[in-house]
Amino acid sequence: MNVGIIELGEIIKNKRLELNYTTEMLAKELNKSTGFINNLENGKTDAFNINLLSKLCNTLNLSIPSLIPQYTDEFDENLRNSLKCTNKSILELSDNLILVLKYTDKQSFKLLMDKLNTEIEYFNKLYK
Repeated sequence: MNVGIIELGEIIKNKRLELNYTTEMLAKELNKSTGFINNLENGKTDAFNINLLSKLCNTLNLSIPSLIPQYTDEFDENLRNSLKCTNKSILELSDNLILVLKYTDKQSFKLLMDKLNTEIEYFNKLYK
């Protein structure tokens, strides 16, 4: 689950409670279901569009920047870890593809390997 979405849900819930709104009241104001509001507050949905965001900010007297989680060192570390996992996945995928594709058209195989090498080099540069 995305930490930013959870934080966003907490901000919305805290502001709703501060204004003494029930989930039903907020749902009615936004023309949404109470289930949607509960999912939003619990970080179980990220189904936002600009109209919903605008209505939400107007209803709860919030500014759009106040809804955007702050960039932190923890966020940076989570992003780096995520990229490392992606890099590992690319390496595993390339190993598997080599096993499967080494018996196919050599030109297609070379093209695919060149593309994978480019992607791997990109991820490696992120960590040096």
